[in-house]
Amino acid sequence: MEYEKERAVLLGRYGEFRQRWGIGVDEDLTMEERKARWRLLEKAREERERGRRTRVENRRIWVVEKEIVWNEDEGKWEEKSSLLSADFNSVFSEIYQLDVDYQVISNNLLASAFTYHELEKVASTFDLDVGGLLLLEATNLNDAVLVGSKRTLYFSTETSIAKLIQVLSEWILHDKSLALTKNALAEPTIYSLDEENRRRFPASLAYDVLVTLVNPDPEKLKIVWDLRTVTEEYMQPFLDELSILSNFSVKSQWLYLLPLDMNPRRVPDSSPSRRHFALRESVLPQLVTPLEKKLASQVSLHPCINLVVYMVPCDNAPLHIYTRSGHRSRTDSNVEAFLSPRWGGVILINPPSEVCENAQEDEAVTVVPEETAIVGTFLAQLRLLLGIPETVTATS
Repeated sequence: MEYEKERAVLLGRYGEFRQRWGIGVDEDLTMEERKARWRLLEKAREERERGRRTRVENRRIWVVEKEIVWNEDEGKWEEKSSLLSADFNSVFSEIYQLDVDYQVISNNLLASAFTYHELEKVASTFDLDVGGLLLLEATNLNDAVLVGSKRTLYFSTETSIAKLIQVLSEWILHDKSLALTKNALAEPTIYSLDEENRRRFPASLAYDVLVTLVNPDPEKLKIVWDLRTVTEEYMQPFLDELSILSNFSVKSQWLYLLPLDMNPRRVPDSSPSRRHFALRESVLPQLVTPLEKKLASQVSLHPCINLVVYMVPCDNAPLHIYTRSGHRSRTDSNVEAFLSPRWGGVILINPPSEVCENAQEDEAVTVVPEETAIVGTFLAQLRLLLGIPETVTATS
């Protein structure tokens, strides 16, 4: 009986190998011969798996960048270009493969370029390939380094290579963040993503951006706002600039009768209403769950970036977010906002205090949202969710 069971198991395994590798089964083999063949096949399979893992581990991630340096002194830059190439590739080689070229231009092009806008005009005369960078030496910068638009960097004659590397790393290439992402994907048990990488959406060829305005109590709150026009005129141009990387489809919708799924804490204060309402930062993720059920973003074929405007009724206004340390996150605005990593952003809009003070009990109040504050917050949230850093300090 035991022999028949073992024979059936071996025949089944041989059948798997025959189907996978095209190896036949010889019914005339003895049990010992079958076991020997099984061991050989197992060894071959393990060697194949080891080879596959080695190829994957040794495969590097290369992003080819073209760096072009312009200057008027050809003899000087033949030597410095060589140093730049060696130093750049030494620092960035884990992620990038950099090719450093140089070209000589006339002093006349830069002699009258004293301001940032004048430098941008000079840079616009050069035609860069996709993924290229322009490093332009400007004699009027007085040891400053400026990062321009369209992947352009301006530096003075006295700027050191170390300073150029620092600016490229922190402002343009972001090699440390990319290296961490690569390591976390290759060896997740050793490396973990930092806050920026945990927050931003994974790379995708296409994204859906769903803008939603929530009116929780339409009987008491009338919102006057052209949501479609706002998204088309303010948000679409920003996303069009990113179309070289991904396709973005922007949609908008209104939701009604969706109150907060929690009771904010009432806090006495010295305002005319003598109170405001507080939401602790720690409970903000709980607001996302009921929103997520109603947004219908799960029907999207692509990653969906949710941007939600929640209009706070007068009965619960003003509503403010309190940090974990017990302080208000913002003290001078009717706009409160927070992010949910890899999901989207939420903006809480408080009606103007005078609107709520003059409201009649049996009438709906009319609120006109402040477009610039909302759109500005949405664009800042999009930058964070897409991994576009907001560098705030200048390097000189």
